[in-house]
Amino acid sequence: MTASAPDILYIRPIMELGTAVGVLSRAVPSITEAQIRQLIERGAIWAWDFSASRRRGRKPFLRLLSRSVAALDYPALSRLLADPYHIPAPNPPTPREAVAAILNHLDPRPHVSGPQLSRVFGIRRTSLRRLIDSGALPEAPRTHRRPGPGGSPLFTLRAVQTFLETRLLV
Repeated sequence: MTASAPDILYIRPIMELGTAVGVLSRAVPSITEAQIRQLIERGAIWAWDFSASRRRGRKPFLRLLSRSVAALDYPALSRLLADPYHIPAPNPPTPREAVAAILNHLDPRPHVSGPQLSRVFGIRRTSLRRLIDSGALPEAPRTHRRPGPGGSPLFTLRAVQTFLETRLLV
C-alpha cells in the first residue's frame, strides 16, 4: 500500500518549490511551478519569500509549508486547477497557525542557532548570512559570528517569528 500525500510525514516543515512540484505531480503529473505559484497567490498553499533583497520585479526565493502542500489531494488540487474562481481552504487555516507550524520545529530555548534555523528553513548558510546582512533577520544581542565551535549566529524566537510573519505571502 502506498501512502497518499496527506499521510506522508515530512521531517522538515518547509520545502522548496521544486520539491512541491514532485509531491503534487503524484496527483496531477503535468503540474508546473507556474501553477504552484498561482496556488500560492490564491491562498491554497502557505509560502514565504526568503530572498534577502525584495526588489520589485525579482522572483521570490520561495519556501512552502510542507503541511499545506501535503494537504492538497487529487480532488482538491484538480478542482483548484480547473476552476480559477474556486476559493481554497489552506491547511492550516490561519497565518498564525502556519507560522506556528514552523516554530514548533525549533528548540524551545530563548535563542535559536544559525545551523538549526538553516535546517528548519531549508536554506544554506550563505542564504542565512544574506538575510542577516540585509537586516531582514536580526541576530540576537552579543552574537559573535566566526568560524569554528560556538561561532554560529543566534536569533531570538521573537525575531524568527517576526521574520516569518513579515515574509509570509498572503
